[in-house]
Amino acid sequence: MGEVIGVELRSLWLQGVGENHDSNLPHIGLDCWSPNIGIVRDPRWGRNLETPSEDPLINGRFGAAVTRGLQVGSDPVYRDDRYLQAVVTLKHFVANSLEGDWGPNGRLNRHTFDAKISRFDLANTYMPAFKTSVVEGGAKGVMCSYNSVNGVPSCASEWLLKDVARGEWGFDGYITSDCGAVSRAPPASPHQLRPTNL
Repeated sequence: MGEVIGVELRSLWLQGVGENHDSNLPHIGLDCWSPNIGIVRDPRWGRNLETPSEDPLINGRFGAAVTRGLQVGSDPVYRDDRYLQAVVTLKHFVANSLEGDWGPNGRLNRHTFDAKISRFDLANTYMPAFKTSVVEGGAKGVMCSYNSVNGVPSCASEWLLKDVARGEWGFDGYITSDCGAVSRAPPASPHQLRPTNL
């Protein structure tokens, strides 16, 4: 599946085919905002069909396989590490499982939600699929999620993006935000960027 997506993405890019939206702008690069390897925890999420499972092991194996297929494929030119067929963007890092408007007057949504998660649950449930896809799959793109994790917007979390992804896992690709995640995130003070309560 990953290989087919990678071949089609490269083909569309080479043909200058536009995006599937009103602007019809051509693809800017060979990055693909896929796969979604978030953990399915609530049937009301609305994006459950995008992810393979509620199981961190299955999601990790799926993410690594899609990553290898999409980025490397079967063409020998991509197997010598000089070129990538395309680039995955693993999403949504991390603990993103809220869509729509919830709570009083719809004030709780994916932009305002703060996932309160213990270090154990992060390591045991929410991060393994991303770690496997980076370490074993060689993923070159990661998308930080809209939500906050323990009071820190994920796109501003030095601990998640620098210490864990780049430091512990050796991730050397690019990190992008989800559409509007940075501009819509609640402000974080400098002392929040590296949480100590984990």
